[in-house]
Amino acid sequence: MRHKFQKSSRYKLNKYQKRLNECFDIKPVMHDAALNLDEFNKIFEKFRSLLVKRFEGKGEHNNNLDIEEWEFYKNVAFPMIQEKKAGLFVVYNDGEPIAITLNYFSGDIIFDAITVFDIDYAKFNLGSINIMFLIQWGIKNGYKILDFSKGYFDYKTRWATKKYDFEYHILYGTKSILSKIKGKSLATLLKLKQYLREKNLNHLLNKIRFAIQPKEKSEPNAINGRTKKFIFKDYDDSNGLPLGKETVVTPETRALLFEFLYLFGENSREVEIYKLKDSDNLFVFMGKNIKKMAVAINDPLPPNYV
Repeated sequence: MRHKFQKSSRYKLNKYQKRLNECFDIKPVMHDAALNLDEFNKIFEKFRSLLVKRFEGKGEHNNNLDIEEWEFYKNVAFPMIQEKKAGLFVVYNDGEPIAITLNYFSGDIIFDAITVFDIDYAKFNLGSINIMFLIQWGIKNGYKILDFSKGYFDYKTRWATKKYDFEYHILYGTKSILSKIKGKSLATLLKLKQYLREKNLNHLLNKIRFAIQPKEKSEPNAINGRTKKFIFKDYDDSNGLPLGKETVVTPETRALLFEFLYLFGENSREVEIYKLKDSDNLFVFMGKNIKKMAVAINDPLPPNYV
């Protein structure tokens, strides 16, 4: 990291990790051969749910979610985990998976096959923290290389220290006309796909596919669930506002809660949420050390609040 990131960037990453641990009950785990099938299925179900949520938020199709491809990964992953050729790296918050990575192992190399994090935690830079946790686990367990595998994503550019070309080699019998046709057709298809990637047309195609494909039910998205902008102000108990305790955390409330946690460093277990009765424009967050109210921008404060 010292070679890839400047001192200021390393400071920010460590700050994000510290804040995440302050605010939540975080535990990273690499699941190995001890993982039983029932737990594997639960994790993989959550894995898919988070991927659907992530790419629904981006408005893009992800080929890993195609039923045949997803079933392929699921069917090969568990036997490989039992053979210690693969592992599911999961970051938990209070027992709930919030980041999941399917990894393959070969010698001293970890191959990152599929990875996702809960976008609700984006404020805490969970995607980068997940990579840091995985690198730390790899170093502790004798691995020397983390390979992000083929395909372009922004995080690979930010983190990778070496780039290499992924090559397809097509072998076919030159004496068979049918074999030659199949080989040349496949080569043409692969060249076309590469051309589309170079022109960034693959992103457009993914958005088109997302727009026309049947939508899979996903988890509520706290970021997209926000319909108003709020600012935090000091709260004084003496004002006697008519507050009601929130027992159900909606996507919008969750977004505000995470922002409160990030800004003020309170622990999620020690925060109570209240809402101004008969209003969706004011929430009060009471932590162990700090109390703040979130007020919708451009909405007036209650008349009895000074």
